[in-house]
Amino acid sequence: MVTLAVESKSKWYAPLPLWAQPSSLGLRKKPFPEIPLPTIFRFDNDDFMEEFTSIISNDPMAIKNWIARYETWREPMPSPRPVAKSPDLDKLEFLYSRTKHKNEETKSRQQLVDEAVLSGKQLKQVKDSDQMLANQNRELDTYNILKLYQPAQQRFYMVGASLVCDIPGYPDSSVDSIKGEKVSYVVRRLLPQSADNTDVESWDEYAFVEGENGRFWKQVAAHTNDSARVLAPGEEQYPLFPLIYKDPCRSERKILGGIIPVGKRETWLGSQVQGVSGATEGQAEETTPLERLFINDVLAPWKNMIVHAQSMGKGLDGGSKIVNGQPVPEFPDVTNETDAAADKGILYIESRDQLQTISWYVLLDFALFLEKYLSNVWKRIA
Repeated sequence: MVTLAVESKSKWYAPLPLWAQPSSLGLRKKPFPEIPLPTIFRFDNDDFMEEFTSIISNDPMAIKNWIARYETWREPMPSPRPVAKSPDLDKLEFLYSRTKHKNEETKSRQQLVDEAVLSGKQLKQVKDSDQMLANQNRELDTYNILKLYQPAQQRFYMVGASLVCDIPGYPDSSVDSIKGEKVSYVVRRLLPQSADNTDVESWDEYAFVEGENGRFWKQVAAHTNDSARVLAPGEEQYPLFPLIYKDPCRSERKILGGIIPVGKRETWLGSQVQGVSGATEGQAEETTPLERLFINDVLAPWKNMIVHAQSMGKGLDGGSKIVNGQPVPEFPDVTNETDAAADKGILYIESRDQLQTISWYVLLDFALFLEKYLSNVWKRIA
């Protein structure tokens, strides 16, 4: 018998249930442009470890509902319902149950189509509205920076990942502890080269390393540079622990999880920042903790809103054609220029209302900041 040795590389990806699906040849990638990277999960109770274990044990595909999203206390992220325990089935029973479930799903979808009473035009309006809402949600996720809250606020976060071999079936990559191998994750900081640089992809990564006078942030490389993927000497690492579950093919798989120490936020923000030359950046030394809090809670959201407004304006003005001397966006399946112009007007109104609401929330955060940290100023202007 001749055995063909296949060389494989270990790669870090998001947890397997988020991007893999069963096929006749084992697990394969879902039709994504690319496999997603390690993910942050959000929980709202002290029993988050038991909750996460229950999710991957009973319904691993449901972990997508626990992915951390941008939220505020006025508009919190919906908390998913606990996953009910699935019955223990052997492989034959599991195959029968899954096939029956798929058939019922197909019948339900067909029944919904058969019972639809909306006309073709109404259906199109519903689809256009859904697509518009999905596009707006994607833009919000892009321009709203994910904020992690403290455990005292009943928020707990875990990073989840799969370390797999990049070969068909994506088997788990083994970690040889005898050879000193271990898995861990690090917390990096992104900082711009200049204050007016708003392109996050061009920012530099900084590693939290050990120095003679304690830990500090040391510049590593540009965020998109391959050299930024290497562990920095003396960089602080946090452990990852294995969580075992069964994939859709009923094979035991492994998710690596780690608790994010959000409580160290003040330590991270209060530490010095050092460039490649070894000199500590003056701006980092001069900035007080209160100023950094103002930048993170008020100034950064305001700048994000401005960038978001500029992007929305370009999106509304781009991809257009001239109708009666006016630019009109080319919507899918729209042949009537009057309808297209009306849709664009609706988009303008909704975008303006959305930005107005965001600005109110930023001003409210500013007021709360003044009331809590600069009470004398607040009493003078309130």
